[in-house]
Amino acid sequence: MTVVRPNRSAATDESSRTALSRRRLTQLAAGGAIAGLAGCTAFTDSGEDEVVRVASRNTISSVDPLNNGTILQRIGLTECLVRVDFEAELAPALAESWSVADDDVTWTFSLRNDATFHDGTHFDAEAAIPSLERAFTSSSLADVPFETVRATDEYELEIVTEEPFAPLPAYAAMREAAILGPDSYEDGDVVTPHATGPFQFDELVPEEEIALSRFDDYHGTVPAVEGVVYDSIPDNQTRALAVENGDAEMGRVLPSSAIDRFDDRDDVRVDVYEIPRMRCAQFNTRFAPFDDERVRQAASFAIDRESIANDLLEGIADTAVGPYPSVVEWEADDLEPYEHDLEQARSLLADAGWEATEDGVRRRDGEPLEIRVVTYPNRPALPDIATVLQDQLGEVGFDVDVEVIEVSAIHERAAEAADVVIWSANVYGWPADPDRLHYVYHSTEGGLHHGYDNERVDELLEEGRRAVGDPERRKELYDEVQRITMEEVPITYLTYYEMIVAQTTDLEGYDQHPTEYGFHLENVDLDR
Repeated sequence: MTVVRPNRSAATDESSRTALSRRRLTQLAAGGAIAGLAGCTAFTDSGEDEVVRVASRNTISSVDPLNNGTILQRIGLTECLVRVDFEAELAPALAESWSVADDDVTWTFSLRNDATFHDGTHFDAEAAIPSLERAFTSSSLADVPFETVRATDEYELEIVTEEPFAPLPAYAAMREAAILGPDSYEDGDVVTPHATGPFQFDELVPEEEIALSRFDDYHGTVPAVEGVVYDSIPDNQTRALAVENGDAEMGRVLPSSAIDRFDDRDDVRVDVYEIPRMRCAQFNTRFAPFDDERVRQAASFAIDRESIANDLLEGIADTAVGPYPSVVEWEADDLEPYEHDLEQARSLLADAGWEATEDGVRRRDGEPLEIRVVTYPNRPALPDIATVLQDQLGEVGFDVDVEVIEVSAIHERAAEAADVVIWSANVYGWPADPDRLHYVYHSTEGGLHHGYDNERVDELLEEGRRAVGDPERRKELYDEVQRITMEEVPITYLTYYEMIVAQTTDLEGYDQHPTEYGFHLENVDLDR
């Protein structure tokens, strides 16, 4: 099959998609009234024929952008000053433009004058301040050296940082920085999210679903559909079943088995898109055996990425080299991939003192080369990849134990007990800036648990933040980060990530965003 890869030149080209659709689904099954924050559903009177129901993996427990901002942004409830467009670049949203002063710390955002909050309050600079102060002083956006925000005119905001911070506009596009109306808050907490998006909040059933209705006073394209219901369905097969049974018009983050599952259905299409996410193996560099660079390199050479991509993932994923796929422009051009080379892997292990033995498990000073690989089931294929790595690493003398745990426990286990963690990681889009590598690789300010510590890498990452207004210099800096970390390999990249989406054929006008920034359901219609 053809894999659809949105890119900066043709992100919305309908002809570039692959449709595997067949037979027509029954109409959306009528659901019971939702007991949530806002009482009786807005869709009860009009019926659900004009409501798009989306089934995806993320659960939603609140309407606070600091907690569940990803979902709120994707389904069209919230907006930020800045957005990520279909070319994976920063673009105007509630701010029409922005600039930075010669001091490199004073940023000015010129705001649009035609936006309205969902409670009818007019959007202006003063109204935006509470949300921005709350976001930039929260732990979620702690990386931003925020100092002050103030209104310098009715439609002009000034944000000052404590030090130069080049990626500020990208952080202003982050889900946590969504702008809510002042009356959304009570004692500092979000009680009702009066945002500015094309859909307005109706109800929430925590951990299950959220319902939105069309906002007729939206400043942009007013949705054609009556509303949206987002269903939180963590199980991969159950999401596919929701589309199969007519309980959802769209199912997202589906396993590759969905392609065959819907192959004989005229009423369902399955599209496959490459997004800036990858599957990777993170090594715990703090302890033996992966405190030795040679062992990390050996494991990287032992992995057969082509087999994972073509056999396990059935050819719908590309093998990965570094952290960035071609959908974004920050990929270093000269990275040397870790080709599948068992002899090189064995040689490196021998150089590191791990000697071959008759039982196939290498030993050093009498200790076996035992490692634990940990992953989680929420992302399709990760447990299967862990099992494949168990076999592939075993070929060169590793004794591998695989453990599959809940995603909520993965960070704790990565920090304490795991030798290797199989992740599905996103290194672009949150934020839409190469500063995401700061989170991935910085020794003291990063968010992963590999224990990697390289002073030069830290310096490069920190300079990348300071290089305000110099994208060429930033590209050089982040290219060098990629080259160093490719050699020292605290993380080895396996495959880039494919988003598999099933949708009923009566859902028209959907375009997959290249970074998943939004679903843009304001652009869809239901042909019924």
